[in-house]
Amino acid sequence: PDAAEHYFAPVNHLPWAMLLHSGDAIHPYNRFDILVADPVTTLTTRAQETTVCTARTTTVTLDDPLHVLQTQLEALPFHPQPDPDLPFQGGALGL
Repeated sequence: PDAAEHYFAPVNHLPWAMLLHSGDAIHPYNRFDILVADPVTTLTTRAQETTVCTARTTTVTLDDPLHVLQTQLEALPFHPQPDPDLPFQGGALGL
């Protein structure tokens, strides 16, 4: 069985669960699979409005969605040191 799907199965029912699958396990470019679920903050943009939801608050803003995203990321207590062997650490994922 596929390892990414194996690890994703227990969390796929959680809100906003997503799997970025890099391909077949034996493919030469398969290096990383990324799993996410149940985020601490969600941003949803429709037309000009971005809704920011956390466990405690929901706010709506007309600010640039990418600026709102950057502000939310900077507010998190997680600021890893860059690692050149990893494609990214922390950050945002969405559709």
